Amino acid sequence: MQIVTWNVNGLRATIESGSFRPIARMQPDALCIQEIRTKERPTVLDGYAHAFNPADREGYAGTALVARAAPASVRLGLGVPELDGEGRVITADLGPFHLVTAYVPRSLGGLRRQDYRVRFNDALADHVAELEEDKPVVVCGDFNAILDANDVYVENIHYGEDEEGFASDDRDLLLTLVEMGYVDAFRHVHPDEPDAFTWWSQRRNRRAVNRGWRLDYFFVSEQLAASIANVRHLTEVAGSDHCPVMLELAL
Repeated sequence: MQIVTWNVNGLRATIESGSFRPIARMQPDALCIQEIRTKERPTVLDGYAHAFNPADREGYAGTALVARAAPASVRLGLGVPELDGEGRVITADLGPFHLVTAYVPRSLGGLRRQDYRVRFNDALADHVAELEEDKPVVVCGDFNAILDANDVYVENIHYGEDEEGFASDDRDLLLTLVEMGYVDAFRHVHPDEPDAFTWWSQRRNRRAVNRGWRLDYFFVSEQLAASIANVRHLTEVAGSDHCPVMLELAL
C-alpha cells in the first residue's frame, strides 16, 4: 500500500499548475492533502474517492483525503467544536488501519497561538489513542514542528525554548506520539540521513540550496513498523513550499 502526504499551500493553484501529475502517475492508494485553502471540491485524481474538510474561513487551512478505494468510513475533525473550524483533520478507515491526516496549527511569531496549538496537540493525541483501541493507525501530515535538531538546517534555528517549531510545546505532539509507541517512518528507514527536509522558506531560494525543515511526517503504529517498506521525500515534485512524502507499507 502506498500513501502520499502533501501540504500543497493552495489546492486550486496546485491543480491548475499540473503539479499533481507526478502523483497521479504513481497511482497511490491514498493521498493526504493539507492547506487546501478553499471550500471548493475539485477532482484531484480521476477515479478516486474524495473527502474534504475545508475551514470555515475561505482561503485558509483545510484538508482533503483522496483514496483509490472508498474508505469504510470517513470522519471530519476531532469532535471538538472550538478546534474543528479550521478543517485540520480527516480520519479514514482503510481496512487494515485507520489513516489520519492532520494540518497542525502554527504557533505563529511570538508563539501567540501557543494555547490553541497545545489544545489541538492534546486532542489529536487523544483521538489517535482512541482509534488505536480499534486497529493500528497511520498519522501523517504537516506537523509544523521538528522532532529533533537533525530535522532542520543548522543555521535556521536558535535553540531557545521560545523558538517556533522547536519550542517544547510545539514538539509535544511529536514526542507524545513517540512515547505512545509510534514510529517515525522516515527515520525508521533512513536513521542517519542528513539534510532530509520537506519545507523550505520561499525567501532567498532556500529550496535550491536545501536549507529547510522536516515538518511533514508519517507516524506508524508500532505493530505496523515491520511493514514499512520505504519512505521517500519527493523533492523533485514542485508546486508548493513543501514537498510530498511517500510511504510504502508491505501489508
